[in-house]
Amino acid sequence: LQLHAGIAACLDTAARAHAGGAAPGAAATLRRSALLCRENLLGSVKLLRKIEHTAGAVLELFPDLTLAVEEQEPALAHEFFSTVRSWVGDLYGAVKEVQAKNQ
Repeated sequence: LQLHAGIAACLDTAARAHAGGAAPGAAATLRRSALLCRENLLGSVKLLRKIEHTAGAVLELFPDLTLAVEEQEPALAHEFFSTVRSWVGDLYGAVKEVQAKNQ
């Protein structure tokens, strides 16, 4: 949120500098750029929340995985690892998507 406020203040200053007609169309371009920055920032925040949620889910799964190993249940342990692998694969795809949008 602090980054968003800083970007907004910077773009607001630039918009005021060009509002006097020094650069026709600059204000509209700045508004579009500000919206793009905001969309990218929100996408990054959403991704970070997804990463946080996934990390929490992995930590919650860890005691069950430990128990499966201790009880010599390799099939169950493998299933847990497969679940985590799937979650990490989803995150990898989400990261690539956000990176592509931010370029």
